[in-house]
Amino acid sequence: MSVESVTVETHKQLPIDVQRRPQSSTIGWVVGGLLLLAQAPLIIEHFCNMLLRPHYQFAVLLPVGVGLLIWRGLRPDSGEDAPPGEAEPLRFSPGHYLLWGPVLLVSLGILVTATVYRSPWLGMLAFLFTTLGLILFVGGLDLFRRLWPAWLLMWGALPLPQNLDVRLIARLRTIATDWSSAVLDEFGVMHLVNGNVIHLPGKSLFIADACTGIHSLFVLMAAALFVGLWLRRPVFHILLLMVSTSGIVLVENVSRICTVAIANGAGLDWTGGWRHTLLGLVLFAASLLFILSADSLLQVLHFFSPRNLVATFRRLRKLDRMGTEFSRTALKAAAASVDPSDSEPQPVPDVPTARWFRLAPFAMAFLALGAVQLTWMPTRAEQLGKQLKENPVNFPEFGAESLPQQWDGWRRVDYRVSTRIVEDPLGEHSQSWVYQKGTLQAEISLDYPYRSLHDLTSCYSGLGWQMVEREVVRSDDENVSTVDPYVVARMDKPLHGQGFLIYSHYDIAGKCDVELKEALSLGQLLQRRTDFGLPWFQIQLLDTNSVPFSAEEERQLSELFFQLRKEIVEMCLQSINKGNDNA
Repeated sequence: MSVESVTVETHKQLPIDVQRRPQSSTIGWVVGGLLLLAQAPLIIEHFCNMLLRPHYQFAVLLPVGVGLLIWRGLRPDSGEDAPPGEAEPLRFSPGHYLLWGPVLLVSLGILVTATVYRSPWLGMLAFLFTTLGLILFVGGLDLFRRLWPAWLLMWGALPLPQNLDVRLIARLRTIATDWSSAVLDEFGVMHLVNGNVIHLPGKSLFIADACTGIHSLFVLMAAALFVGLWLRRPVFHILLLMVSTSGIVLVENVSRICTVAIANGAGLDWTGGWRHTLLGLVLFAASLLFILSADSLLQVLHFFSPRNLVATFRRLRKLDRMGTEFSRTALKAAAASVDPSDSEPQPVPDVPTARWFRLAPFAMAFLALGAVQLTWMPTRAEQLGKQLKENPVNFPEFGAESLPQQWDGWRRVDYRVSTRIVEDPLGEHSQSWVYQKGTLQAEISLDYPYRSLHDLTSCYSGLGWQMVEREVVRSDDENVSTVDPYVVARMDKPLHGQGFLIYSHYDIAGKCDVELKEALSLGQLLQRRTDFGLPWFQIQLLDTNSVPFSAEEERQLSELFFQLRKEIVEMCLQSINKGNDNA
């Protein structure tokens, strides 16, 4: 073998320290920045909406997590297939236009829809696709393989549509209440469960507070997703970790509720103050440790799977052959005195400036949409600022005596106040009066605030009720005993029996309206999600029975609803007008 042949072979085997980060041209930063900046108005409004929801306030930390994952993905030692002692070079080239072009077209279509319907949620969705298109444009699939964990974590800033997140929390709240009650029974703690409230001697625990903030399912889910992405776990491993996290969230919330209840039985008030805060932080830290523990357990189980054991054995054999070959190559290189200049770092070619001009049509279209958004952003910002400052339907507690003690044979027997999470389908705040007449026991509630009209029957469907029959009754129908429209629903639920529901919605100007969800178009649904018009409040009456209600019973319940609805609306409008006068 000649010296020349040895030299060539050695040059192929030695690692080449390639520059990791290509220098982007100025025009590239400008064009890419304009594409993202055009969506800034909707993105800013989107994050303001998220900060209004306690279970999504962790979004302020998402940019930090995304930045760490980007740094992790571009580190020299981030390659998984690199031989021992070598760093995988970052070799990528700009993606083909058939790869990034359709992605940016999809993003442009979503942004057009978001601008037409003024939807911050769709604006965030467009931003995600725009980011994906830029990644594919700059580095193709090779760059996306390194940055997909960061891009996936960005989806944590996109709430589930159609209030599915709130319904999930409501379901979690119900489970936490049932489990806490069972645990308290085992410990012999006297308590009474009423909806999402656990009544203790002298105290009441609102379960909604235990399922929000840092104790929310979505906070720990985001933490579990970050852990899985940071450690480069397989997709199935991450899914199992997130499923495990849902159980950890339940255990944390139940532990918090039961600890406060047991402390109350011992004469200690842990429902507020620094003790309550410290308990929450300790349990949250314990939940994070449990997530890391679950990740380690899943990793051990994955390692001992038959498929992984075979793959590990093959990998060890491959490393052994590579070590032997590397030793032989090193000896040949030393003997041939290889010129060290052959292994100098070789920079990765930059994205040509001319290629950036291919994005010019997209940049112009995105900027045009951004300009349209800026025309109506001042008005929306002013409306949003008013809601952030003070909600006009933040009614005081009217009290039990605000409604009559007796009316037409009905007798008031109870009054309750409930607090739930923001945008809860049943209202963030509720004031309920319970009336009884013979075998009938009706609960009429004032629920508030709502940003727009919503279908209450779909909320009850999410709680397990089956709609037997429902209808919208308006003033132009025959035999209507009231002017304001309302919805009547007859429901059924296993182990609960029959339900009779009747409700109406009012805005702060006194306008009454109702609607059913299936009667709305997609555009109207999007408008409901982004409407910053007058806030609404809801008045509902619910009664349950083991057998279907008779026509006479339904008539009596309806008349009670019409009478009390009138009085509650008058109280609410007086409170709103009084607040406006004071302002």
